[in-house]
Amino acid sequence: IPLKRCESDCDNDGECSDGLICKQNDALEEVPGCSGSQTSGTDYCIDPSDWTHGTVFMPTGGWNDDWLYTEGLKVALVAGNNVIRAQIPLEGGYKAGPNIDHLVVEGQKISSSFSFRNPPHFMSKLDCTMLPRDVIC
Repeated sequence: IPLKRCESDCDNDGECSDGLICKQNDALEEVPGCSGSQTSGTDYCIDPSDWTHGTVFMPTGGWNDDWLYTEGLKVALVAGNNVIRAQIPLEGGYKAGPNIDHLVVEGQKISSSFSFRNPPHFMSKLDCTMLPRDVIC
């Protein structure tokens, strides 16, 4: 300890080197930024910037304080439903992620002759299957 990037088996972020977080792995899941065989249920220290899909929100000190986020994510939206994944690492001894009460989705303003019959709307859904088994969702 401290464990380096892609090393296991961490129990919390404090066991990982500076700048790394402990990726809880309850099943045989892909470990972002790491290659080779992973062991089911083994937790790995990872660099949060290795997550290339979605946006990773990182804490800025306190559990109820504002959180920072990674650089903006460019996505191509199509007609119908679109999914943008936001990943929120569970930090330290906390058993649940933060409350997200304000999420801004910004886009480039484009002049168009098209209009929406119903304006676009956004909703969030917490995927409880992605949380550790001991987390109440």
